[in-house]
Amino acid sequence: MSYCFYCGGDHPPGYCPLQAQDQSIKSLSNQTSTLEKIGHLNVSAIEENGKLVSSEIENIVTNMRSSETAISEGFENLLNEISNNHYAIMRKMERNIEVLTGICELFKNSLYIEYLQRYNEAVNNFRDGRLMKCLETLEKAEYLKSDDYRIYLLRGHTYVRLDKLEKALESFEEASMITVSNKIEVNDSHKGYCLYLISRVYFCMENIETAIKKIRESLKLVNDPVYNYQYAAFLAYRQPKLLKE
Repeated sequence: MSYCFYCGGDHPPGYCPLQAQDQSIKSLSNQTSTLEKIGHLNVSAIEENGKLVSSEIENIVTNMRSSETAISEGFENLLNEISNNHYAIMRKMERNIEVLTGICELFKNSLYIEYLQRYNEAVNNFRDGRLMKCLETLEKAEYLKSDDYRIYLLRGHTYVRLDKLEKALESFEEASMITVSNKIEVNDSHKGYCLYLISRVYFCMENIETAIKKIRESLKLVNDPVYNYQYAAFLAYRQPKLLKE
């Protein structure tokens, strides 16, 4: 009969269930300890790798931010440079425009001075009876400045003296159609005066009805004693003719 010195049982030591159980537990314990060590090592390695990855990501993000800042500063510098260049170009253009405007004004003033000289010369020719010379000078003045109604009034008076009533009528009508002269809006007084002159030309052409019509139009614009007298004269002239008819 065998004796088990491990548990004191009646069996060989190699067949002791208690010993086998303890050995199994010990083996499992050793394996568990080994697995824990391996797991700890793996977790430590994972944590270490995670720290490295996180550090790399932070470096990448930092580099990206640095690049973004550099790019942003580069764009800002570029925009500032463009803005400065644009401002400089605009200032040069403004100076050029000022110079050109000044030249244009000088040119206009010189033309206006020449026009006044021509017009005054025409007035002197009219006063001195040089009527054809007056017309020639007025043509030169009109070429320099065609919006001054005084040219057409003087021309009309010149044609009246030359007994060219059709041309005189045309000139007075041109004067009456000008609404802006020398950048100044023409008032009713000017229009009324032109109609008064037109009525006189029609009277000289023995068109008494049109003459009365035009003088009435002038009186609607200007209540002038001279125009009223002329209107009365036209009516008086027409009365005998009406009586004869």
